Amino acid sequence: MKNPFRFLGVSKLTDRFQTTIPAFVRQELGLNKRDTIEFLKSDDGYIVLGRREPKAPESQEEFSPTLLAWLKFIEQDHENHPEQLKPLGEVMFAEIDALVGDVEVDLDQPLDPNDDLR
Repeated sequence: MKNPFRFLGVSKLTDRFQTTIPAFVRQELGLNKRDTIEFLKSDDGYIVLGRREPKAPESQEEFSPTLLAWLKFIEQDHENHPEQLKPLGEVMFAEIDALVGDVEVDLDQPLDPNDDLR
């Protein structure tokens, strides 16, 4: 059986498992900044990527199952223990800002090899 795909190029992963999609591939797929890309796997093992069309905002398909489970947990905890809810006041906000307000993140910096990202 003839391979239905043609080679378009390569892209390398960074230490953070990020990559740049080459310009000619972005043009071919009609990709713009902030677009969502979906990955599909065929029965014969090919991985295909494409531009994902935006869904209706009310669709929960856009949210990860992990996030939805976390939000459900928070909702149940709020219902069961409303007395535990406390507003984030100015003092607490200032304390948080003092702890992390000057933290800079370099996304190009390699990750610690001991971190497990899988």
